[in-house]
Amino acid sequence: MLRLMFRRLVASLMTLMFIGLPSHEAAALTLASRPPASSSKIFFGIETSHGETWTNQVQAQLETWAADIPKESMMIVGGPYDETPCEQRNSACKEAVLMYRARIRMQELGADWLLALHEDAYVVLEHMSKLEQVDPRTPQILSMVGCGQGWEYHPESKNGTVPRPEDYVEPQFVCESVWKHGSLCSAAGMFVSIGALDAFTHGLTEDEFIKAHRASLDPSNIWATEVQCDMPTSCLAHERGVKLVDMSTIGLGMGQPMNFNEFRTGITDKHMREWLASDRLFGDWDPALVHSNIPKEDIPQFMRSLHRARASPPRRSKVAGLRPSVSLALIVDPAGAVPVKELLANFVEQLSKGPFPVKLSQVLLFYDGRDKGTDWGSFLSDVEELTRTGVLQRAVKIRYQDATIEQQCGIHDPDGHDGSLFATYQYLVEECESEYCAYFNSDISPVDLCTREADLSMQSSFFSSTQISFSRCRHWLLIPSWRTNNCKNTF
Repeated sequence: MLRLMFRRLVASLMTLMFIGLPSHEAAALTLASRPPASSSKIFFGIETSHGETWTNQVQAQLETWAADIPKESMMIVGGPYDETPCEQRNSACKEAVLMYRARIRMQELGADWLLALHEDAYVVLEHMSKLEQVDPRTPQILSMVGCGQGWEYHPESKNGTVPRPEDYVEPQFVCESVWKHGSLCSAAGMFVSIGALDAFTHGLTEDEFIKAHRASLDPSNIWATEVQCDMPTSCLAHERGVKLVDMSTIGLGMGQPMNFNEFRTGITDKHMREWLASDRLFGDWDPALVHSNIPKEDIPQFMRSLHRARASPPRRSKVAGLRPSVSLALIVDPAGAVPVKELLANFVEQLSKGPFPVKLSQVLLFYDGRDKGTDWGSFLSDVEELTRTGVLQRAVKIRYQDATIEQQCGIHDPDGHDGSLFATYQYLVEECESEYCAYFNSDISPVDLCTREADLSMQSSFFSSTQISFSRCRHWLLIPSWRTNNCKNTF
């Protein structure tokens, strides 16, 4: 019953406007032979419109869950991102264009699935591997399923023998196949197999496919002013033999705020964390997609707050935590006993151990530039090689100046740790861009350094005595360079 309520809620939210389509000619698509997939490759597509209300949502997607998706694996249709033959508010047309153009790109990339999304969708990428259970060559679409079905054909009616409940809203009739067998309740999005795209687009130009997509509706609805966005896709799927599969059957769920005004008093990280562990997150299964069912103007902030909360999720969170990413600051003495390449290799090796993989998002090197009359050996050439190969993002030569430390940090450091205090300050406040930041320095005491969520302000009198903002990084991993091999992966 909970899922039925969800489908009814989704159906009441999803509408589109049918407006005349200009002609758009293109070459017809043909089928390509595909071997069985050993691991699923996903192509991401987003439908959007002109105007800040829509582009701000897309920008929030690109800054959060989609930040690390390669450009070639993503397509944005509509709005200022891509020209289409569709009118501004004709979502059905954009959905058809997305499926057609994605099929071309997927053929080039050898991708298996199109994840077709709206601007208000947040994707939990950690669940995408579940698609490997399903053969992408089978024509099928995975999403929520069951909208658009007449009560007499609904499973809960028991072949029409159970009277229609008073709270059951009879859906609009869009085509006979949907009335009898139901449609997608895509809300945030749907997973479309390459087999389904083949069945949809084979032998058609883009213009022909758009018209076929629209013509799948019942004649009485082809020119209707309102119809749910995914209804033409569902009608065409029934017509072309494409299965509509409930995504929960392979462990993929969809969630959303139960109350449209859940965050009406403002979106704070504290509220977000409380909501993630509450029963007000609609959906009784672990969501792979989150539908931002709140006022449009609040969605960008909602996505960013959700993404931050997932970096360190609350206990009993219904949404999975992020795969940790680490920004690494190497603070080294060029004449040190351990070469910089070996230090970095040791750290990367530690990240590969343990139950969870950790992505190294950036590496910054701070090194003491003072001439101490010692041999730097291959240090500079090693740094040049690491930068050229993309392992290092930047190398910064530092020189300790007591006056600078006092000016920047408000503290006098009588010991003069070769500039490491200033380098650390610069890193923490200006450089770190990930949720987990690793501070890598041989000057650190080896006591209790290989621990999760070690707060620098608690580990160092320097940081506890200054007013440094730690907002850029939520957690810290402190590792002395000479003890790297003794540290365990604690993520």
